[in-house]
Amino acid sequence: MSPSDKRYGVVALVLMDLRRRGAVGALGLCGRQGAKMPAVRTHLAQNVAGAFKGLDPTVRTFPADEVAVDDLACTRLCPRGQKWSLVRSRLTA
Repeated sequence: MSPSDKRYGVVALVLMDLRRRGAVGALGLCGRQGAKMPAVRTHLAQNVAGAFKGLDPTVRTFPADEVAVDDLACTRLCPRGQKWSLVRSRLTA
């Protein structure tokens, strides 16, 4: 896998800061290829935690690491039209 051209994303930083302040609970990141998720978590750990003191770069990732490709992972996590509170309950379950 090639290295990311992004050190850290603005959205991730904002959500991690909101979590630090108690406004957001668990954070989830959804993609298509679970096999890439360990590298994504490592990238966040190195680039966010190393640059911003007090921010926890931990995110739950979907699909699972051992899943090569899952085109419907994001759809199952957050079906169109569903409220965020339902997604949040799935993340904390």
